[in-house]
Amino acid sequence: LPQIITLQYCSKHTHAGRLLTRMAPPLTTAAAGVHLRLLRSLLLLLLSLAPAALGATSAASQSPIHRSLPEGKLIAGYATRCDSDVILQEAVRGVNVVIWSFINLKKDAGGKQTFGFQIDTECVARVAKELKDRGLQTSHLISVGGWDAQHPDTSFSTEEWWSFFEDWNAKEVAHPELGFGGFEGIDWDIEGVNDLASPNNEITPACIQLIGELSQKAKQAGYIVTMVPPESYLNPFLPSVDLSLRHSSYCMPDFEYAGQNAYAVLLAKYGLTPNPDDSKLQSIRTFDLVSVQLYESWSFINCMIRTGGNPSQQLQKLIVAYEDGADFNFSTVPEFGIPPTMHLSVAPEQLMIGFSFGAGNGNKSIYLPPDDLASALNAIPLESWPRGAFFWDIKLDANRPLNGSTGNCSFAAGFNRIFHTR
Repeated sequence: LPQIITLQYCSKHTHAGRLLTRMAPPLTTAAAGVHLRLLRSLLLLLLSLAPAALGATSAASQSPIHRSLPEGKLIAGYATRCDSDVILQEAVRGVNVVIWSFINLKKDAGGKQTFGFQIDTECVARVAKELKDRGLQTSHLISVGGWDAQHPDTSFSTEEWWSFFEDWNAKEVAHPELGFGGFEGIDWDIEGVNDLASPNNEITPACIQLIGELSQKAKQAGYIVTMVPPESYLNPFLPSVDLSLRHSSYCMPDFEYAGQNAYAVLLAKYGLTPNPDDSKLQSIRTFDLVSVQLYESWSFINCMIRTGGNPSQQLQKLIVAYEDGADFNFSTVPEFGIPPTMHLSVAPEQLMIGFSFGAGNGNKSIYLPPDDLASALNAIPLESWPRGAFFWDIKLDANRPLNGSTGNCSFAAGFNRIFHTR
């Protein structure tokens, strides 16, 4: 019978094992010696190549996967449920960043870590696949927090939360069979709560540290990182700094749910991340986007417009103020080791302006139409335009009556006329 000479070289670090099989006639003694010498030479060759192959693959596996936002301008929308038809329609209208909402870093009843995400991840994956199949480039982020939500639980360490996030994103969110690798980034939306006396109406130093360190870990691992402060949580017009979220509104003293630049601490302390790549750039920007909620209840711009300011002019002033920056007073938070006064600004490619549909007949939460933003940008040089705009939320777009009226608005379509994302 013919003999089968088989040599198999397999490694879990290679894309596939190599199997060499050859049919041979019965061997004479001399021929067997030749074959053995050839076999030994081949084995030595493969063994000499193995360390290099393993080393190269190991190095590659250690390099982070760099996730990036779509190039150019952005229109972001928040999604609180997975209605595939609605999200696909909004993407066609102009949305190219979907921010799925929300998770919260907390303990379950058994004292274990949990995120409490309520949206079907397979539905998210199918939406992502459909967008990709249609050629609609879209980034998918996960938002942490939201109004009236528990703040991140700091009894778990940064390392514990980061390990938990990576495991959850890879095993529960990702659906490789649909070509979805999980969320591409984290959006921080830590806000206050309805109960004024609640400890969640202060962003504690420990919470700031956890958010900041997790942001830097995410950035070093190649994730997108964004923040979405209500306007009073990052306001260059009023640069005092405090971590309490129980301040009075600028124009409505009885409203005691305003912030005082708590997010400025994140930018000052954690705004840069050591660069994990082998390059001359020692640090990289931690937060890819700084997205300001102008629809915060009794926001500063709302106050300015209510007292007679022209909406487009106020938007123009606001964009310029964020990009020019301000000298923030950090003397009230010495525990962070930030200089007492520090100039902070938001680069145009970071800045996102946030809109919603109004509440309280347009008094409490302001509605500003896309045309107001277009008029404001006409007075700003193109190189100073913000990265884009975002809105709350996708399910309301073109459906929610404005300020109690019978009219409605599509933010996605309106912003697309300005930024041409689709």
